[in-house]
Amino acid sequence: MKVNNRNIDALNYKGIALKHMGDFKSSIKVFKILVEAEPNNPWAWLQIGLNYKELKNFQKAIESFNNVLDIDPNFILGLLEKEVVLGLNKQYKEALVCFDDVLIKDPNNPDALHFKEITLEYINQENKSINL
Repeated sequence: MKVNNRNIDALNYKGIALKHMGDFKSSIKVFKILVEAEPNNPWAWLQIGLNYKELKNFQKAIESFNNVLDIDPNFILGLLEKEVVLGLNKQYKEALVCFDDVLIKDPNNPDALHFKEITLEYINQENKSINL
């Protein structure tokens, strides 16, 4: 499909609609068409990552969020989503690095503060179970 300015918005809406309907694989296909046309579109990469997160394909989600951050290292939502997926994938130390990156950029970010607290709890639980 040849993508032009007229159908970029239509593809965006279609991808979002498919995601909301739970058709994550089809949504990924739509957003991949968008990133072929606009490889530096962080929002399209974010949507791909969110869909992979829903499919519990955490490695692909992390790769997608890394693409977001390669395009825009200050994209707070990309950092937040990456840290959440790292936590879901039990990569707690890596998640903490992302939380700290967000908190450097936005020291009072409630999501980063909340998820950092949850991640620290998981680390504490893991350490307790190791010590038993």
